[in-house]
Amino acid sequence: MDKILQFVYKVYKRIRPPKRLYRYGTTGLKYFDDRTKKEKLFDYIDEFFFNWQQNIRYRRAYRKQVFHSFFDVGLGRIVSSNAEIKAKEKEGYVYISDAEMDRETARRQRLNKQERRQRIEKHFTEGFARIKSGNSHYYQDLQNRAKNG
Repeated sequence: MDKILQFVYKVYKRIRPPKRLYRYGTTGLKYFDDRTKKEKLFDYIDEFFFNWQQNIRYRRAYRKQVFHSFFDVGLGRIVSSNAEIKAKEKEGYVYISDAEMDRETARRQRLNKQERRQRIEKHFTEGFARIKSGNSHYYQDLQNRAKNG
């Protein structure tokens, strides 16, 4: 198929009329298009052959990357292989993605808020219980704090 398309493309390049240059480029063609149907057809064919050639180039240039070296902030050094990561995981380290890290951070913040809320609630309930039983010098303590600054 590629051989046939190459032959057709060579023939097409010979019969293709020259392209017209536009004063402001091709960006305004969506609104101010004065091309003929023949020019539009040749532009469509040009785009087809251009995409075909790009696909051939991409197929030739594609090389699978096995591992990309990166600087690990937690370890403080460059990691250049999967073996290093597996060795660290055997030592007890855990590699997580950014999304997992964000989820864990949000969970920890939520737990911290709950604990803080429980401590405050406990403090107030104990204070109100002492005031209710008459064993509290809350008002005097508050005035002493105000005097002392």
